[in-house]
Amino acid sequence: TAEVLGIDAASGRLVSRSRSPAGIVPGNLVGLGDRVVSQNVEGLWRFDLIAQREALAARRLEQAPDDGAAWAERGELLLCDGRIAEAIECLARARELAPTEASRLQLVRAVTDGLWTDYATFRPLAESLALEEIDPGQRARILWAMGSGAQRAGDRTTALDTFLTIAEIDPVGDATEPLSAAVTVRRDRWLAARLEEL
Repeated sequence: TAEVLGIDAASGRLVSRSRSPAGIVPGNLVGLGDRVVSQNVEGLWRFDLIAQREALAARRLEQAPDDGAAWAERGELLLCDGRIAEAIECLARARELAPTEASRLQLVRAVTDGLWTDYATFRPLAESLALEEIDPGQRARILWAMGSGAQRAGDRTTALDTFLTIAEIDPVGDATEPLSAAVTVRRDRWLAARLEEL
């Protein structure tokens, strides 16, 4: 899942999950003052700690409550923290205030994450996104999450309809898609396997 987990060493309990909105798969992680540095075979990245970024975003929103960029920053931070429903609320607010392509893309990514984690909760929101206006590649990704969620929920008809829609609209069916941090699959082959299952 390319997530970094925070574990309480005393209790062994999972206390946080974070994932890069840019899809960066973490490598070796090193604490460096108030930042974390990650190195893998693809590069070297620096990440600020979420608590500091949250405090900065909160100050920005306090000073300018109609700042779309500040709402987007807050939503991104909540998404990194695994608080998807709250993140979507902030990103939707950012989209209202600053309806840019970037804000739409952030919202679509958040809803897609929501569909993978809790299909029943996020399906109505996904259906309200006016999917026909979304770039075909992004639309295929969100439909992929919707179809998988429907299949897991036992809604075979919705899953089949969704997968058939993907087959019609996916502009690069032979492209690869990450299933996890270690596994990628060709989209057309993944889709063929789902259709065969149904």
